[in-house]
Amino acid sequence: MAFELFRDHGKSMAPRVTITKNGAIGINQGAKKKFRTGDYQFCRLYYDAENQRIGIELTNDQSLEAVKPMRQTSYGTDISARSFLNYYGIDFSETRVYDVEKDRQTGYLVIDLTKGRPRRSRKR
Repeated sequence: MAFELFRDHGKSMAPRVTITKNGAIGINQGAKKKFRTGDYQFCRLYYDAENQRIGIELTNDQSLEAVKPMRQTSYGTDISARSFLNYYGIDFSETRVYDVEKDRQTGYLVIDLTKGRPRRSRKR
């Protein structure tokens, strides 16, 4: 077995999603690698009010109803979601971090809004 050089020092590899106070959903590098979000150009957003969960369906089919473009960055994947968050009354007054998982039945990436925590300030 050959050794592979680890190049991602200083990056979080635990799959996480951040909902920013600007109304964006940011998928970190760990989630981007685990769930291959870089392979997709678009997504569709869903909300489960009863369980307070957001579902993200990844797709490359631009013809689907209600698709949103995703922006690929060196840090992960970004989704502009201000109107979605406002429509469902999801608080984004502070930036919060959530673990993310893939639902086996739907294939959606799922964010449990009851399990978020404030993002710690980054030291520069």
